[in-house]
Amino acid sequence: MLLPKEYAIQAGDRTSTILNFGLVANLKFFASDFMNDLEAFCTYGCEEIPDWELDTRGGTMIIAVRQVARALQGKTFNSSASEIMDDDQHSSYQYKCWLAASINNCERPLLFYEGIEICALFLYSYYDNAVELGKTNLRRIETIWSARNTRFLMFFQGLSLAAVMWQKLQDPVRSFGQSNSTRQSRQAEAKLSEELREATKAISDFKRKIEDWQVISDVNYLSWSKILAAQLAEMESDYGATMKYYEEALDHASVHNFVFEEALGNYLLAGFLMRRSSRRPAKAALREAVMLYRQFGAVGVAKHIEDQHSFLLQGPMQNLRTADMGVQTDFSGGSAEVQLQGDDDDARQQARGSITETKEERIGAWQGGSARPTAGAGLSALDMLDLTSILEGSQVISSVLQVDELLKTM
Repeated sequence: MLLPKEYAIQAGDRTSTILNFGLVANLKFFASDFMNDLEAFCTYGCEEIPDWELDTRGGTMIIAVRQVARALQGKTFNSSASEIMDDDQHSSYQYKCWLAASINNCERPLLFYEGIEICALFLYSYYDNAVELGKTNLRRIETIWSARNTRFLMFFQGLSLAAVMWQKLQDPVRSFGQSNSTRQSRQAEAKLSEELREATKAISDFKRKIEDWQVISDVNYLSWSKILAAQLAEMESDYGATMKYYEEALDHASVHNFVFEEALGNYLLAGFLMRRSSRRPAKAALREAVMLYRQFGAVGVAKHIEDQHSFLLQGPMQNLRTADMGVQTDFSGGSAEVQLQGDDDDARQQARGSITETKEERIGAWQGGSARPTAGAGLSALDMLDLTSILEGSQVISSVLQVDELLKTM
């Protein structure tokens, strides 16, 4: 891709140059490029081309990748599904309205834009919105049938459908209805079973279409098809096959350095383990996902996961397996007085203002009355080695290389 881009720049072809930058931006995104670098590439790559943002081919691709890169970094208004791609300089609603008004056939640029937007919606847990967006764009898929973005859209549409089903299957109201069977609860259960069958059929269809593209080479698509296969196996209660498919997907992503797919696979694996009440392995998978998201700069997604699963990752209280250690050293100098300013907010402070203490008084207070009598004239018998003694001993040891002489010295 770099050679055609250079040719287009040298030839001065504005449209081809912008289109090449858009294609390279897409490739960088699919290759798990570092998000901050990808954002910079999209922002400054075409800065010497006037009004490149008005181009509805490559310009739309660059803007879509730039905004999703910002979204994954947490730089957009991700607290709202409708503003997941918005920031101070960009409004997705206004941009889509401009596309619809500027060209007669806006299906292709909208598919490039919303086909990547669905990724941000899913990663920030807006599953219902992702499903609706995916349904709209699946009708446009014939406009760019040969682009990888079509399978990317199918992949996240399948994951969004599965996520919606998991939410419905784990609804506490459903559990109450199962324990107290009524006519209404039985009708709701029958409706849910029908929705599950439809979702399973749709995900299976997406998986088959992705597998069709990996017949010649499975490098780019195997992780996607295996993750969808894991979702289907869990829906069919085949938990052994679910673990097998997740392992295959993660192995493939790790071998080919697809950090995004590896992070996503670990997050979905953690969800499966939590649904099976396996909290400890789920915690390990979540930590791996957070680490991988941070590795390629998706710090916003990592923070979202940490906030969403804070109880599992951090627990109800601070970890008390570690303790702070300190070493008290002797005060330098003679018996010079030190002025310590009192703390006005400390209720235990007897008097405000300055406090005058001598060296011996401070050492005595620190020892808490457990000190031995003084060792000699003006020498403080501390109950532990001070830093000076440690340094002197270290110097003695490091200056003697013969063991016999060292023992005599010590």
